[in-house]
Amino acid sequence: MAMIIAEVYTTRPVTMIRIGPELMDALTVQEVFREIREENVERLIGKFKKITFPIRNVRGYLRTGLYNSVFETEAGIINEVNGDLKTEGV
Repeated sequence: MAMIIAEVYTTRPVTMIRIGPELMDALTVQEVFREIREENVERLIGKFKKITFPIRNVRGYLRTGLYNSVFETEAGIINEVNGDLKTEGV
């Protein structure tokens, strides 16, 4: 996974990188990758270990998973805060 992260960081900003079915400019992907933390990597590894189907493009799958993990973590935090507010009656 470190090699995938390094590859994204060293790609010229104007180059297009595939994230899932979409092509995105490398600068945008690099900005998202700057938000990756240890918990993102650990969560992705856990998900990867549970996969029971064959993956044809492992590098692409992991690159997309790393990218999405940033947004999944943000959504999880928002849901946690909203849940806390509901239980406090705010």
